Amino acid sequence: MEIYEYTEAQKEEVLAKSRRALKSYRQLRGRAKRLFPHIKSPSFSDMPRGGQSEPDSRLYKYLEVNSAVDNIELCVSNCDLREKLLLQRKYMDSKICQQWELARMSGYSETQYKVYMRSALFQFAEGYGLYPDS
Repeated sequence: MEIYEYTEAQKEEVLAKSRRALKSYRQLRGRAKRLFPHIKSPSFSDMPRGGQSEPDSRLYKYLEVNSAVDNIELCVSNCDLREKLLLQRKYMDSKICQQWELARMSGYSETQYKVYMRSALFQFAEGYGLYPDS
């Protein structure tokens, strides 16, 4: 189903899901840095050890979080150039700016910025596989 076939309520739902996914990017990226697995050489002693699955679970969590970060980055990079830049500035840059600052940095009026951002969120949703529930 194409975006133009959605009702207004469905469009707003898709936009909200896109924003939620993109807002989690900075948190996920920070979590991936904290979870980075530190390589530890195995201990070869004759004493039995049990319940030492923490390094494995830590590695799995790291891979899961890193995969989510990579997926968001891939979907943003697949957007058109203008939309990609808007999404990167708003959701991926380390500096958090107000909407009017982002509009000014982009060289658009606030109204035009909102139109382009809405388009960017729809492009991201399509790539990320976000659809309305109903």
